[in-house]
Amino acid sequence: MRPAPEEELAEKQHCRLVSITDLFFPEKGRTTCRVTWELIATPVSDGVSQLENIVLIHTTPDLETFIEKNNIPFEAIESSFKAATEAHNAEETPLFAKSIARKAACDKKR
Repeated sequence: MRPAPEEELAEKQHCRLVSITDLFFPEKGRTTCRVTWELIATPVSDGVSQLENIVLIHTTPDLETFIEKNNIPFEAIESSFKAATEAHNAEETPLFAKSIARKAACDKKR
């Protein structure tokens, strides 16, 4: 069983979560990587903040063994991670921003 994600930092305008994530490769099997996901809200003006979404992907010993065993060039893995991260961010970041805006609107009503 995979350990639960670890919240390294949990502040009102800054959070960082680290997790071991499963990776699936058709016809090659599965492995893991370590993902650090960080969100930072920086106030820009009254009632307006800028959301910064940082995703860092690190190898695990399991992934390093998988890469070697399957003779996969590291550049191919890196390119694959980049494409997957960009697609994920394009889909999820606007949803996070809307969620944060809803929470901020609720906080203002108090």
